Amino acid sequence: MSSEPNGGREVLGTGADVNEQIASRRSAAAELQARGVACFGNGYEVTHSIAQVRGPREHKTKEELEADPTVYAVAGRIMFLRRQGRAAFMKIRDRGGDLQIYVREDGVGEPVFGLVRDKLIQVGDIVSASGPLMRTNTGELTLRADSLTLAAKCLRPPPEKFHGLHDVEMRYRQRYVDLFSNTAVRDTFIARSRIIQGVRDFFNARGYLEVETPMMHVIPGGANARPFVTHHNALDMDLYLRIAPELFLKRLLVGGMERVYEINRNFRNEGVSPRHNPEFTMIEFYQAYAVCDDFINLTEELITGLVQQLHGGLRIDYHYDPEEAHNPDLPADQRKKWTLDFQRPWARVTVNEAAAPYARIHETSMRLTGEGQAALARDKNLAWDFFGMLCEAMPDTAIAEFCAKHGGGEPTREKIWAREADKALLCASALKYAQDHMTGDARQELFADLAYVLFEWLVEPTLINPTFVTGFPVSVSPLARRSNAIPWLTDRFELFIAGREIANAFSELNDPDDQRERFIAQVQAKAKGDDEAMPYDADYIRALEYGMPPAAGEGIGIDRLTMLLTDSPSIRDVILFPLMRGEHT
Repeated sequence: MSSEPNGGREVLGTGADVNEQIASRRSAAAELQARGVACFGNGYEVTHSIAQVRGPREHKTKEELEADPTVYAVAGRIMFLRRQGRAAFMKIRDRGGDLQIYVREDGVGEPVFGLVRDKLIQVGDIVSASGPLMRTNTGELTLRADSLTLAAKCLRPPPEKFHGLHDVEMRYRQRYVDLFSNTAVRDTFIARSRIIQGVRDFFNARGYLEVETPMMHVIPGGANARPFVTHHNALDMDLYLRIAPELFLKRLLVGGMERVYEINRNFRNEGVSPRHNPEFTMIEFYQAYAVCDDFINLTEELITGLVQQLHGGLRIDYHYDPEEAHNPDLPADQRKKWTLDFQRPWARVTVNEAAAPYARIHETSMRLTGEGQAALARDKNLAWDFFGMLCEAMPDTAIAEFCAKHGGGEPTREKIWAREADKALLCASALKYAQDHMTGDARQELFADLAYVLFEWLVEPTLINPTFVTGFPVSVSPLARRSNAIPWLTDRFELFIAGREIANAFSELNDPDDQRERFIAQVQAKAKGDDEAMPYDADYIRALEYGMPPAAGEGIGIDRLTMLLTDSPSIRDVILFPLMRGEHT
């Protein structure tokens, strides 16, 4: 009726203040009950999903539909409602899509139609309807309702759309509303489910056994991370939520389970960012008698298969800016993007090669380039890591001498840094001392560590297309096997795509004595203030002493992989219920 607001239409999120709308909806619910209509019923027969209705009949003509006597019973949430005298059109949505429902008074009867006419059935309500299919004058596939039943009353006004920073927060916090309001969001999580199923099928087909390992650990291990702590009352002991399943999965290799994988939830007590959520999903897999390089081809095969399955090709666009992605006023073609090329083989580079623009590294010296000095002078965090690592490698007497030369004070790196002297000069001076006074493997191990610092800060964000990076130092690889050719490096690779780590793999360390020394070094690092260093795991050493076959293992971040394959710029976009700060804090 043209006299009604919006021409008789009811759409999501329009109308009065939210509190007034809630009051209006509760009033409607009270009136429904007065008319003997259950607001929250049960036992509705649904013979077809909307996808099943639409699929084989999407292109049938009006005449073909009129000749089909089949009655379809469907159910879904009302997303749109327009009243026209003694008729109404509504659009309902279920898991498979949207379908228009045509409701006439002479079709469903006056008592039922009166619920629609009197605005007791509203947008957001869940209804069931049955009847034959037809096409409207505009050609839209429509169910002509012979019956209409309220299945569940919506007591809060659903939004018209989500946009803006505040509403993005609401989308993550009220994912249940986000899912039924935004089909693209629902499609993202359908794709995530298919990605996980594709991963599972891939490894099952290659003889891997899916296993489950504990999520509460007596000793946190398997990665460098700060754990969450809980307490078991009956045993009166602290436990740690799993930061990685690695050490348990490798115990299974000792036990003779030669190919295992786990799609696992991990928990790390770290910050929240577009790339990080304290609770996240990975797949970790281990294969006896394999080496790290064997997994390069396996990883390419797995991911290219998923890309091909989801996108039908190996080149995809990735819009990487979360603020742009959640700005409804910015057209999609104006958003910043990368075109990712997954064509095999993927690029391969060592840490030293990647760091070469910033430092010249060889057996006798490491010298910063102009770009390296500029980066150190520009970025305090990079300079602190670089300079701190140099100081850690220098004896106390050298630190005292350095302090005296560059500002005095107690022989600690904190005192040196507090002087706020030129960062590049301090780092270059400390580096010169290391070059002049350190020799042999100790010098090379330090150079490898410094190259890694430059790589981590300056190179990682530039690796857009799939790139395997190798040549990681022992100091940042406490569970990886040393390289036979270069003992201060490990047999390890990380896969980077879109400037972030997607996978991490290495030939496993199975020498219990070497592993014991690595654990001790980690304990010493923790004593010096490294909250993410691993503790000593005596039982894992005992397991290795029984003999673990040579093996390789890998972890792939499911959330980050899903971000890439669904064009989602934030990890919160691919986690159904991401961790959020309390609403009232």
